[in-house]
Amino acid sequence: MSREAYLKELAGYLKKLPKDEYQKAMEYFEEYFAEAGPGQEAEAIQSLGTPREAADGILGEITLRRIRSADATKGQRFSTLKIVLITLAAVPTTLIGSVLLLVAAVTVFLLLLTAILVLLAFTIAGIASAAVGIWMLTFAPASGIAMLGVGLILTGVILLLSWFFTYVIKGIYKPAAIAAEKLIHRGGHTA
Repeated sequence: MSREAYLKELAGYLKKLPKDEYQKAMEYFEEYFAEAGPGQEAEAIQSLGTPREAADGILGEITLRRIRSADATKGQRFSTLKIVLITLAAVPTTLIGSVLLLVAAVTVFLLLLTAILVLLAFTIAGIASAAVGIWMLTFAPASGIAMLGVGLILTGVILLLSWFFTYVIKGIYKPAAIAAEKLIHRGGHTA
């Protein structure tokens, strides 16, 4: 990458800064390259890192300076908020995507665990009700039939919930898998 290409890409990352901050930052990098000399551009670029990394460093420094400034006026506070938001926007999207992917995975796991526990509870209740109903048929036929009915209703609920949870988990899994695949195939590149 040449000096001009580096500065052009860097300018793109810093263009949302207030005009005076932008000019100071660009002057700093132009002076840095001037001091390095024409034959040392590659070494200068290597020591600065990528334009994105250099911009992130500048945005972080400006943000810290503004936050530490105790005599910030109302206009500077708004400008500081703007710079903080720009800095947050400069965070690589792969980091954000990774966090979102982790949250989605934990959510799916908890949903699956909840589904299993609900189905287990209804299964136990259904089996117990049916067993008690069969046992009660011998001495209280009306109550036995009622308990057997409760057992059959719970069996129907188990079947419906099994179908519902399977449908929901498939509905969550497919978009999550597509998002994960896009994140992985992007290879860590930032937006």
